[in-house]
Amino acid sequence: MRPLKIRMSAFGPYAKETVVDMESLGRSGLYLITGDTGAGKTTLFDAVTYALFGKPSGDVRDPGMLRSKYADPGTPTEVELSFEYAEKEYVVKRNPEYERPKLRGEGMRSEPANAELRYPDGRVVTKVRDVDAAVEEILGIDRDQFTKIAMIAQGDFQKLLTASTDERMKIFRKIFRTGKYRDLQEVLKREFISLGKEYDQARASISQYIEGIACEEDDPVSVEVGRAKAGEMMTEDTAVLIERMIAADDEAEKKAQEEKEQIEKELSEVEKKLTLAVEQKKKEESLAGTREKLSEAEKTIAGSEKKLAAAEEEKPKAEKLGRDITLIEKELPDYAELNAREAAAKNAADEVKSAEEKQEKEKAAAAKLESDIQKAMDELGKLENAGENKKGLESEKEKAEKEIGEMNEISSDLAGLSSAEN
Repeated sequence: MRPLKIRMSAFGPYAKETVVDMESLGRSGLYLITGDTGAGKTTLFDAVTYALFGKPSGDVRDPGMLRSKYADPGTPTEVELSFEYAEKEYVVKRNPEYERPKLRGEGMRSEPANAELRYPDGRVVTKVRDVDAAVEEILGIDRDQFTKIAMIAQGDFQKLLTASTDERMKIFRKIFRTGKYRDLQEVLKREFISLGKEYDQARASISQYIEGIACEEDDPVSVEVGRAKAGEMMTEDTAVLIERMIAADDEAEKKAQEEKEQIEKELSEVEKKLTLAVEQKKKEESLAGTREKLSEAEKTIAGSEKKLAAAEEEKPKAEKLGRDITLIEKELPDYAELNAREAAAKNAADEVKSAEEKQEKEKAAAAKLESDIQKAMDELGKLENAGENKKGLESEKEKAEKEIGEMNEISSDLAGLSSAEN
């Protein structure tokens, strides 16, 4: 920013309108403003700063104190500054709030603060707040930054010349508004200490992790691991080493996983083969058991065949016994008649006895009757022997029927064994 012209009216010690045309001095070299104390040198800097930002260059005077006490009541208090920025000319005009005598009557009248900014293209911005924002946007700095860059207030510079080192630091801090940087420095210092502690903790943690690194003696990185544990390697290099080891471990794990999957696949095949072998063994054991049963069955068949042959040999005899039994069963009615005769003989004997007692005279008839009785008794003996023969024949018949049943069972077993063998 380069000031071109300053017009002051009833401002500070300047009671009337005063114009300072700096453009006529040219665009090169240095400008020196001189004068006695109280001549108004500082007022020029206050006027420039006030025109741009609405406040004087120093912090001693308030904007309300800028009206000249020597001015006529009708002279307005205002500052107008023409300046050049980026090869473009701007004009800003301001007046502070101040009290002035009324033009008519007695008493004082309040003049409100106002501002106006005219752009190179003729646009005009009014109102104090809008002009403040527009100037900061054009220059890219605010009042505090402007006073640090463009000027140092007169009173603060005098203090600086006579102050001690500590006081001078305070003055410089006040002049250049570096308090916030000191605060920032304190914050950064605290953060530095905090980060230092975190760094120490992280370093201790890293050292602990490094101590936990393990590898085989024949591993290619064992030498580097030893250097890392001894603290001879930078953290970044150690991190790279760990990444390499992790990558190698990942590769080894991947390879081991592939080998594991291959082994599991082979194991699955072996389990399948083992299952087939077990099933084959069970089949062989079952076949052996079947063969054993077959052998036993063959033995049983052989014995059954012998029994069958024997039974076949006994079959004619059994058939003969069956015929004898049939004959005996046919003679059974005669046996019943014999029983009846026996009962009759007994009755006859009783009658004979009675007749012997009653009819002693009929001896001839009795003798004949006795002869008949004797014959009946003989026949009765024969019939008793026939009953015993009947029992024997019945026993032989039962035995033969039993043997025929066994022969049928053997034939059935033979048929079942032949079916199982097929």
